[in-house]
Amino acid sequence: MMELNQTEQQLFLLKGFLKKYSKLILFLMVFFLVIFLGGGYWNYKSRKNSAEAAQIFQEVILAEYKDDNDSARAKAEQLVSEYSSTPYAKFANLMLAKMAVKTNNLDIAAEKLRAVINRPDKMQLAKHLAIVRLAGVLQQQGKFDEALDLVSKDPESAYLSLYAQARGDVYAARGDLAQAKLAYKLALQSLPAGTQAPVLQLKFQDVGGESNA
Repeated sequence: MMELNQTEQQLFLLKGFLKKYSKLILFLMVFFLVIFLGGGYWNYKSRKNSAEAAQIFQEVILAEYKDDNDSARAKAEQLVSEYSSTPYAKFANLMLAKMAVKTNNLDIAAEKLRAVINRPDKMQLAKHLAIVRLAGVLQQQGKFDEALDLVSKDPESAYLSLYAQARGDVYAARGDLAQAKLAYKLALQSLPAGTQAPVLQLKFQDVGGESNA
């Protein structure tokens, strides 16, 4: 009998609680439902955007391969403006910078490369490529000190050869052949085992390096 009374009392308290806090409970139910459905929609939209961006980026590469620069540029700009949340936007800016260098629009190239560098992202490949390429653009503009500042600190080992070669290019361009030689030698020594780099080897030899370095 006591157990029954306890059960009845608990039911009574529960009914009272539900009546008193019914609006709050309803609000919480709706809130969590929105979060759940919204999260699913966001994941779907994110996957859809990535798939679309990947397709457009393939079209950029194909257009550039065919020397259809106008089409390549238009699609790359589309990636930057409409798919900025995807990784493809960064690589589109790299492509735009490359095309700008080809037409000697070095200021535009520098702008596109800085957009990649300044965008925070966990994936570092695009950022390191942009830094090295920006150093090359600044070198072409005669801004040797600014170019060297970009690549003066060695990054993690995976990108060490790229940075060292970029330093060598800047030193060679301003006539500091001794420093260029040291930089090219480090670049060669930092290559993964078995990697062939004939252009880098030629650069090294041009500044007085040995052919078997």
